[in-house]
Amino acid sequence: MAALSLHLFLGLWSLTQSIGITSHTLGEPGMRGLAACEAIAIGLGYASIPVAVLVGVLDFA
Repeated sequence: MAALSLHLFLGLWSLTQSIGITSHTLGEPGMRGLAACEAIAIGLGYASIPVAVLVGVLDFA
């Protein structure tokens, strides 16, 4: 999940640079932070399912 999050962060960051919105809206640090937040949220969401199964919150019986 860490590799997925890193890949998503780099992809989202490159997307904002390619489109050219890094300098117009939130600025470069703001768009980098937004890309990091989205990548972390998606990574944690995907990681929560196996963790919930291991902890016993989800049961596949």
